[in-house]
Amino acid sequence: RSDPGFYRVEKSYLSVSNSDALAQGYRGVKSYYYHGSGLIDFHIALGLIPSRHRELNYTNWLHGLGSRFALHSLLGVRYFISKQPIDWPGFNLIAQGGGLNLYANEFALPLGIVQYQQLDRARFDTLPLEAKDAVLMRAAITQHRASLAVAA
Repeated sequence: RSDPGFYRVEKSYLSVSNSDALAQGYRGVKSYYYHGSGLIDFHIALGLIPSRHRELNYTNWLHGLGSRFALHSLLGVRYFISKQPIDWPGFNLIAQGGGLNLYANEFALPLGIVQYQQLDRARFDTLPLEAKDAVLMRAAITQHRASLAVAA
């Protein structure tokens, strides 16, 4: 409540049925809205959605980012609530209580950012997961590398 900004809160555990966001006064969610197979395929390539899952429909939500702290920063997660202690770069413990640990992410990016570099999707798909996370912090992934004309 002391932070008037616009940001995301994420959790390391599932608690949708507890309505904890409403009770605790924040707007953190694990839901993401999808519009097409291209975005779903991209999240499969990131290892965020199982490529084939017969029991659950992963087309409109992610099960979480796990310990991939760079992705939390990229998605604008400013505060992170965890039942277990975490030791991630830039995540500073600011409160504890009720079996929960609250961390502030000093590397959280705004929800809208501009990327000045790009990498084509074919090259991106060949990278290991750790490298993909690092690339996403620095570059936009495009279907085909485009040349940008700069007006003088």
